Amino acid sequence: MLSWKKILVATDFSEPAERALRSAESLARQVGGKLYLIHVVQLPPAMYLGILGRERELEETWIEAAREELHGVAREASERGIEIEEILHAGRPWVEIVDIAQREEVDAICLGNSGHSAIERLLLGSTAENVVRRSPAPVLVVRDHALEKVERVLVPWHFDEGAEMAVRFALERFPATTELAALHVVAPLPPANPAVGPLIPDLAAIREEMRSALDKAGGERIGEEVRLMKDPAAAILEAAREKNVDLVLLATHGRRGIVRALLGSVAEKVVRHADRPVLVLPGP
Repeated sequence: MLSWKKILVATDFSEPAERALRSAESLARQVGGKLYLIHVVQLPPAMYLGILGRERELEETWIEAAREELHGVAREASERGIEIEEILHAGRPWVEIVDIAQREEVDAICLGNSGHSAIERLLLGSTAENVVRRSPAPVLVVRDHALEKVERVLVPWHFDEGAEMAVRFALERFPATTELAALHVVAPLPPANPAVGPLIPDLAAIREEMRSALDKAGGERIGEEVRLMKDPAAAILEAAREKNVDLVLLATHGRRGIVRALLGSVAEKVVRHADRPVLVLPGP
């Protein structure tokens, strides 16, 4: 099972955030680790623009209410036997979360993904997505289910450095009893002649190449699978449900150069829509 000594847990007091806290507690408890529980107060724009006339008073009231709620959450975790430190900041959540992660040199970040409107995701991206893009440490994103056990893990495979790192991470961090499966998604090739239809790659050859790469990376006990689907993220989410995995493990980029500051990577789509915990490694 994964275990880290220092875990930063971000909370917005939602149900996914509560599951993220429970997940972090489970990980920290194994090694007597410490949790840093952070809540970032996002003040309304009017308070910054000074158009209400009572900005200072309202800001203090807003922050004090958040402080009391944060203290209540931390107290309950402490009563469950977890060493925990409270952190309350005001600002943009993902900026403060990444800043604290760097300053405290945490081993991992754990946060809930509550979901956002399509317009908000288009303009800004969710807090989870922005943290995944910029985090210096692994990020565990939790939504519908807390991470309480890791018996089955799905590792998306892309024939790059990020995938190799994810495989090595899985082999090092999970016991031999954990069922590990690697999935590579191949899209149909566009036809040279539209009348012929899309071309199907040689899936057997790709699977053989994948098997060889996994063995070379030390993943002899990892099962391999190749699926034909146009959308890699959709295929990963489908496989995760079918295999009923406890965790999806992936890296954000490799030598193919997916730019983490841009929207649309496979990792971000999986984080956005996954109904089970996703652990994202920051890449080579």
